[in-house]
Amino acid sequence: MSSAGNVNLHITPSNVLSSGKISFKSGNPVIQFIIGEQDRLLLGNSIRLVGKINFWTNDNGTDIPVKTDSLAWDSRIGMYNCIDQLVIKSQSTHQVIEHIKNYNRMMASYIPTTTSLEDGLSHLSQSALITPAYETAKKSIIDKQGAKLSPNSFALHLPCGLFNGTQGIPLSGNGGVGGLLLEIHLAPDNNVLFDRKGNAQTSNLDRSFYELSDVYLTCEAVEDVRPPGQTSTFEYNSISSYFTSINSTNAIINFNLGLSRVLGIFMNFIPSHMINDFNFNGMATMPIQNLDDKKADIKQIVFTRGGQKYPFMYNLDLEQKDEPDQEMIDPQFTRGGIDAIKGFMKTKRMINAPTNTRLKNRNAEKFVSVGNNWTGADPGSAPQSTNNANQDGGDCFTLGVGFDHISNQGISFATESFGTSINLGLTSNLPHGVYMFCHAKNTLVFGPGGVQVLN
Repeated sequence: MSSAGNVNLHITPSNVLSSGKISFKSGNPVIQFIIGEQDRLLLGNSIRLVGKINFWTNDNGTDIPVKTDSLAWDSRIGMYNCIDQLVIKSQSTHQVIEHIKNYNRMMASYIPTTTSLEDGLSHLSQSALITPAYETAKKSIIDKQGAKLSPNSFALHLPCGLFNGTQGIPLSGNGGVGGLLLEIHLAPDNNVLFDRKGNAQTSNLDRSFYELSDVYLTCEAVEDVRPPGQTSTFEYNSISSYFTSINSTNAIINFNLGLSRVLGIFMNFIPSHMINDFNFNGMATMPIQNLDDKKADIKQIVFTRGGQKYPFMYNLDLEQKDEPDQEMIDPQFTRGGIDAIKGFMKTKRMINAPTNTRLKNRNAEKFVSVGNNWTGADPGSAPQSTNNANQDGGDCFTLGVGFDHISNQGISFATESFGTSINLGLTSNLPHGVYMFCHAKNTLVFGPGGVQVLN
């Protein structure tokens, strides 16, 4: 216990087997933590998921990766590859406070927009196992067991709306959330690990899996000096997630958000066949493309609210509409993604740069149609369709729009749908998955009657 009534909490999972080992492959993909009800305020930004990770290349968990194989993961997001969903509930009522699906895909856009290369080379490489290049990750993380016969340790912050706030979260059952129930759903092995050469079946790397051990949660709480039983409110940001697919020259994305204070919306893309496949990096945030690596340039974007253009009263025409040979992503496209996540003027550091916002000469794999499947034309040349061989960690291709960076109160989509119309050059049969995330404000109302979430 520290001074001023602060306490440091050390919380072990409530559902882990006696071996202490956790993996998706073993059928134990959910880690659950209970932060008990108490008269204290939880400091969300102090929460850390701590543990160790091992990588295995056979079903029994006895063979470790070696330098001659090509096992890899997305080096830009490190340990965040492993988290598929983050669920935060009230312990007493099980009311869902925040639920982020496809959490790792969200982090694939969030990390490049909020951290720098220097962060990846320093503290993030130790806490989150993030590195700015796949070869660094291969030698220092994936293959580390072969050199030292020891797993990698991590102490991972869990960015989300609730935990990124500056206010303490009241844990009391009388005028608070009544404790927190935190669930971490692990991602499938074939969407975390992949064969850089795209030959997972031939090299037997399609049996690889990751395994966590010695997992626990640490956090800090301070004394709650509020009068007991007082009904109060707690404002926090939240992330809502959505998924759809596109496969045409005029892609239409439309969702009924049901949220009244939306601050921004961003989305990233990946060819659908790359999801959950050991031959591909399922976390790649790459530009939309056709078969044979031909560009599928985005030429025009229209954002709508209830069918009307909003927040821009005009079409966003990108450079590629009139200059198809332009290799760089249009700056207003890049700015939109940054604006939706953090706000362009508020961003102090990021990985987004001219070297990883290219549409051509990306050193990525080509797709060749073989029957109903796609294979790499030259699978040994670069990481399969991830272009993490490129400088600065690879593609940072995020489409987004910010709605309110002045009042910070957001725009209502409670009764109006959000829509995006994308005119692009996707002329071949290559469906793309679209992961969309909505950044909005919510309000928690708690009192003697329980907890209520107003969104």
